[in-house]
Formats: sequence, C-alpha cells, structure tokens
Amino acid sequence: MTIIERIEYDIDKIHDGVDFKMLLFNEGKYDKEHLRTIIRNVGLKLDIVNRLQAPIEVDSMYLGIFIQKKLIKLYSSSQLSIQLPKIIDPGKQFTVFFYGWDVREKFEQFKNEQGMFIFSISDSKRTFHSSKFDGDNIEKEVTYLEDDELANWGSQEYYLFDIDTKV
Repeated sequence: MTIIERIEYDIDKIHDGVDFKMLLFNEGKYDKEHLRTIIRNVGLKLDIVNRLQAPIEVDSMYLGIFIQKKLIKLYSSSQLSIQLPKIIDPGKQFTVFFYGWDVREKFEQFKNEQGMFIFSISDSKRTFHSSKFDGDNIEKEVTYLEDDELANWGSQEYYLFDIDTKV
C-alpha cells in the first residue's frame, strides 16, 4: 500500500531540543476493476527528534486533552508501553503510528479542545511536550481522510490509546 494523501502539522514551537512532527495520512491502492482508489487505513504518524547533545530515554508517552487551557484527560497506549523505554540518540528520531479513527474518537468526546503529545524521560522527572493543536481540526481532517475506508490494514505497527486517565 502507498500513502495517498498526507496532512502535516507544525506541533512544535517550544524549541527545547526535542522536535515533534505530526502527519495525518491515508494509505491504500488503486482498484483497477472499479477505476478508483480504495483507502485501507488512516493513521497519525508522530516523529520525536532528539536535537540535544545527549541521548534521551522515553519512559512513557501520552496524548493530553485540554479545555480552556486546563488538562482534563491523558490517554496512553498499553501496547506502546510494552515497547518503552526507548533510547533516542542525538540527531535520531523515534516514530510512532496511531490509528486515525482512535485519535478522532478521543477528540470527538469534547468541543473546542486542544491536544498535546507528552513524554517523560527515564533519568529524571523531566517531561517534553509538543505545542497544543486544535482537536476539532484533527477530527475533521481524519474524517476527510477516512473517505471510503474499508478496513484498518496498515502496513506499520499502529497503536491505540486504550488507557484513559482522568486528571
């Protein structure tokens, strides 16, 4: 399968030595019999790039939901937690894929919300986070990318936000 459409988001305006890059995309293939493109999967790709001089060890990762500048929910992935901790060497990146429908469903629970990716590092209590982004817009874009989606047949290992933490 190939990526059909991609929507990039600038979610890092903090300049703390760790860059966050987010990409919404759909992937699929061309159906020669029906002369149309069939979308098989919609995903969110998150890249975390270490621009620091030392390695960092990602211990936990969350999707935070904010309403009126207040953190109200934290979501994490049990499957991703099994893969952590993950060391990111200087100049290298760690890439994670999440199911688009799952991210959309998390944001659909709220109105006028903002999202933020957050991770903690193992050797201290320090956290790094992306800039806040518009959750309503993510819902709209994922819905657009899901047009004619038949199944989640992603070619990468995709994660669900299946752990819900009330703040």
